[in-house]
Amino acid sequence: MKSGTFKLGLRGRILLVLLLAAGLRAAVMVDYLVEQKEADIAAARRNLAVQARNAGKELTTRIDAAQHLLFGLTHARELDTQDREACSAFLAGVLQNYPQYTGILTITPDGALFCDSLRTGRQLNLSDRAYFRKAMESPGLALEPAFGRLTGLGVMQAAMASRDAAGQVRFVMLVSINLDRIARSVVATQPYADTVLTLFDREATVLAANANAPVRVDGPRLLGKSLASTELGRFAMSAQDGATAEFVGPSGVSRVWAAAGLPPAWNTGLKLTLGVPTQQLVEAAESRARSVFAGVLAATILVVLVGLALAEWGIRRPIARILKASARFSGGDLNARIGEPYPGGEIGDLMRELDLGAERGQEQQEEIRRFNVLLEERVRQRTAELEAANEELKAFSYSIAHDLRQPLISMNGYAGLLEKSLKNGPPPPETVHYLGRMRAGVGQISDLADAMVSLAHLSRTSLVLEEVDLSELAGEAAHACREREPGRAVNVQIQPGLRCTADRPLMKLALRNLMDNAWKFSAGRQPAEISFGMTLGEGGAPAYFIRDNGAGFDMAYAAKLFTAFHRMHSPAEFSGTGIGLANVGKIIGRHGGRIWAEAAPGAGAVFYFTLGRPAGGPERA
Repeated sequence: MKSGTFKLGLRGRILLVLLLAAGLRAAVMVDYLVEQKEADIAAARRNLAVQARNAGKELTTRIDAAQHLLFGLTHARELDTQDREACSAFLAGVLQNYPQYTGILTITPDGALFCDSLRTGRQLNLSDRAYFRKAMESPGLALEPAFGRLTGLGVMQAAMASRDAAGQVRFVMLVSINLDRIARSVVATQPYADTVLTLFDREATVLAANANAPVRVDGPRLLGKSLASTELGRFAMSAQDGATAEFVGPSGVSRVWAAAGLPPAWNTGLKLTLGVPTQQLVEAAESRARSVFAGVLAATILVVLVGLALAEWGIRRPIARILKASARFSGGDLNARIGEPYPGGEIGDLMRELDLGAERGQEQQEEIRRFNVLLEERVRQRTAELEAANEELKAFSYSIAHDLRQPLISMNGYAGLLEKSLKNGPPPPETVHYLGRMRAGVGQISDLADAMVSLAHLSRTSLVLEEVDLSELAGEAAHACREREPGRAVNVQIQPGLRCTADRPLMKLALRNLMDNAWKFSAGRQPAEISFGMTLGEGGAPAYFIRDNGAGFDMAYAAKLFTAFHRMHSPAEFSGTGIGLANVGKIIGRHGGRIWAEAAPGAGAVFYFTLGRPAGGPERA
């Protein structure tokens, strides 16, 4: 009996190669997954450090916000009072709008609590607090992590002194940032369950502790205790910002911890730690590894089956040609083609269509290139045209401001000399009339030139945003009108305490124009009534208004109100350049708001405006 030789057919050989390749791939993938697991754990620790730094940044943001609030409150007129109850009521109203604080209070220069937002009426002496002493000595912000005496909660005390013109302290303003609220908001966003955030003072005393686990929460039993002798306390006090370590915490659970703190400039000693159970990091990495392995295994099996199918139908070489040409084409070789010979059947048709598609793609790429060249040329031309138009506008503004003004000055001067020469004898009345009209016309042209230059200047002025007291600006505008016409009886009502964030000089110009407008068109009313205030517009947003009982206008022409050189009344009725409301419209538009009016002939007018986000993003002083 002859010994037979076992021979593999083409299908068997391909199957053997595919199985060997799949086995090698699986071995490599197992090694890769082990490395990837360690990399995932390291990445999770780095991400935990980033989250800890973000928590520190969140606290820094809250301190910055408290600094802005303190600055506003130290200048608030409502706190310049000896009425303790009224002061506390005002602070209670402020606290309702700022729930991130546990309390807001004022302290007299001798350290006595004067009024507080909680309206407790308690008598406390806070002169021993570090933040009080620092605020008394320095004009800046004073910070101290502590437990609030009124609330018993862990807080970051932020204080600032209010000083008079001579630099003497009138009172110290204090807000208490709720550290527990910050801790809750941070852990609520963490991806791992049972994430623990702990805040320490410089003595490693726990000011706040919170976790996003429903069962094990160490916060209540650790609050107010010093952990200086524990591994967690030593890590919090000594670790650099963003450092991580693994050890068993106070709850007996092994965790990976990350440390962070406030910027050194604050010098508060406040430290925070963020801890995630070690097992969770490991399980997450293992879960990802299992998912990848399952996907790779499925893909390997699929590759084996596909390889067998391709070998069965004899399409290995055509596919190789297609892949080779596709790789060249994807790599940027637009001349890559599969080329003849094309086999019969669907594969040949596919290869032919792919080559035709490559031809069309190359043509489209060339068309795109030509279009880009043309587009760049058009952009260059439009840019040159825009620059030329800007230069023409600058020249026009210069001509308005200088060249046109000089002959007007000369004309006005000669008219004055002519008028003076005619005083030697009685001039004819029509001569005096003509001279008056000439000088009035020159004055109108000069005013118009000033207004046009002002309108052009508004488009180039950079915004400097700050807190602006609109009530104060409206009062200044009304005072200027009274000084200009002291003989008029006008009842001006201004709602107090209206504040916003805006460019102060531009808002001052806008309110002056609106007040001048109301003052001018209410002439002849007995009594004349003008009011400035605020109401709620669409969506509850504040809408400010100036109302008068003057001449009013027909709303059919309201669309032209804020267009330059359009007037609702003739110059014989009311003087003006037709630029004032155009300036107001441009100022409100630059602040991201809108302005509109409501009026009726003989029944007065109301101008409303809102302030939104300034175009181009905020610019702060």
